[in-house]
Amino acid sequence: MIMNGYFLAALITMTIVAVAILLVPVLRRAQSAEPHSTIPFVLTAILVPALAVGLYASIGSPNAAIANTEVSASLARMNQISNRSATQKQVNSVSDLLDGLEQRLQSEPDDAGGWLLLAKSHKHLGNREDAASAYAKAVALGKTDPELEAFLASGDKVKPQLSGIQGRVTIADDAAAEVDGSATVFVIARAASGSPVPLAVLRTPVSTLPFEFNLHDGQAMVAGNELSSADSVIITAKISANGDALSTVAGFETHSDPVMTADPGFVTLDLGQQLPTDEQQ
Repeated sequence: MIMNGYFLAALITMTIVAVAILLVPVLRRAQSAEPHSTIPFVLTAILVPALAVGLYASIGSPNAAIANTEVSASLARMNQISNRSATQKQVNSVSDLLDGLEQRLQSEPDDAGGWLLLAKSHKHLGNREDAASAYAKAVALGKTDPELEAFLASGDKVKPQLSGIQGRVTIADDAAAEVDGSATVFVIARAASGSPVPLAVLRTPVSTLPFEFNLHDGQAMVAGNELSSADSVIITAKISANGDALSTVAGFETHSDPVMTADPGFVTLDLGQQLPTDEQQ
């Protein structure tokens, strides 16, 4: 307000001075006997204050200009905050959906499609480890996704510190003739002692045998329960006709002796031999 008063006072003073300066010659000419037109001076006297008022209206006071700048900056900040808030709401919404899906899968753990959806959702959010864990469960239940598998495999390449066990699964020709080539071979690693939850799972069609495998932490079914968490493991190979890891074709399951994860060597598993009923599956 103070700046507005100063500016207006200066404007009025300038206008009065301009009018006074212009009126002096007008009055002198009016007293002179010579005929002279006073119209230019009168117009000038009118236009000077008019232009001054117009200038004030267009420029405004310094305070007004500053206020407009501050308002614009505030609106920009509010817009940024609004955008961040909208993004956060979207993230929270996805997180809520994931929480709901995870809770449902706890009561319906055999829902292969649900595990695959959970894996893809974690991939979308950049949670690679959670995506790998959910995908391993989907694979164990017969659901696969080449694009997601390639994404997880690319991450495994940049994690050389992960433990790995290499080996080969074979099957004799006469035994292979007894099963459909599209049936599924599962290669599963479990701790030699303790929890029976698989530490790593792989799958491949029977038609690909002999099949060389590489088991590692990225194939864990449960985060924090990886291959490297066990000192020794037992590797099982079995055939499932329907793609369900819990269903095995009779006579087509075999397992290794305990394998040390720190120095596993190369594991060979031959399918087609019936295991005794007291052996670990």
